[in-house]
Amino acid sequence: PSLGDIATSPLVKHEVLFLLRIFSFIFHLIVVILGIYTRKFIFFIQLTNLTNILSFLYSIFALIASYQFAMPKFYETTTLQKVYLRQKPSLVAYLAQQLQRMSTTMHFAVTFVFWPFVWPSSNRSHGIYDIIYFVAAHGMTLVMLLLEGFVSKVLYNWSILVLCLGFGAVYCIFGISLFELTGYAIYPFFNAHSKKSIIVLAGVFPFVALMNGFVLLLQKLRDFLVDKIINGKQTKEKIAQRKQNKIKVREEKSFPEN
Repeated sequence: PSLGDIATSPLVKHEVLFLLRIFSFIFHLIVVILGIYTRKFIFFIQLTNLTNILSFLYSIFALIASYQFAMPKFYETTTLQKVYLRQKPSLVAYLAQQLQRMSTTMHFAVTFVFWPFVWPSSNRSHGIYDIIYFVAAHGMTLVMLLLEGFVSKVLYNWSILVLCLGFGAVYCIFGISLFELTGYAIYPFFNAHSKKSIIVLAGVFPFVALMNGFVLLLQKLRDFLVDKIINGKQTKEKIAQRKQNKIKVREEKSFPEN
């Protein structure tokens, strides 16, 4: 993808998307800081925090892409050079798109597993900070990613599912091994001796695939809206303009200037 693919939107102006990306970066930064503060000793072994790091990295690269696209001083002075830089393939844009794809799918798993299976036994010793962190990391972050994905031109596909499932499988092996070796369960369902835990772990993987399909459907909905509303409006304007031009030509023929 190019900078234009990541930094522009078919639904809103790129300046609006730029402001949304600034807000997104600040939001993801706050979530990571809350995670470090409330889970400082286990921050890097919890799936929620690892997924938050993914989405935080996405917010960084997406903001860089929007900045490079939106700020004229970043480019050479010639318009041709500016157009070329905006349309050529960009590593920043590629990383932003891949991180957006992966973190969106992973946040579905994190959010829908946390509330029924982790929340009842979670540590809430930090009071209101824990509550804010739980809601932000297991709900608001997902909403933010879906909003950005819907209004931007990020393209989703099934290939990212391989990365998500691989990431999840490695993490499950790590969590189960840690429990077997030390007796410490990062999450309650990492006890492989419990049938309920096995059912939860087995159900997560098809759920992740299902959510990846859901994101693809959202993309199709976005494309449908763009085609019917935005492109349809432009087509109507073009037709109206042609009619006006024809009327003008007829009037000129009917009343030629002396």
